[in-house]
Amino acid sequence: MKSTAGFTANSHAANSPSQSSADQLGLLADWLRTDPEVPAGQWFKKFSGLTVCGEGEFIKTFLQPEQIATGEEWN
Repeated sequence: MKSTAGFTANSHAANSPSQSSADQLGLLADWLRTDPEVPAGQWFKKFSGLTVCGEGEFIKTFLQPEQIATGEEWN
């Protein structure tokens, strides 16, 4: 374990749910910066730890990897 500025870090920190969520949101932000063209109807895009579901230009919900999305898969 390493200690930095009074905080203790261990090897499990990189795999914590909050770190995974932050990483996934970073991937989503990177994808959104590309100004993706998405279908007018329902669509979804899979990331390694979440699935983003939308309709037209709007993001509607986020799903866990084990949940099933509906609509057109978008890459």
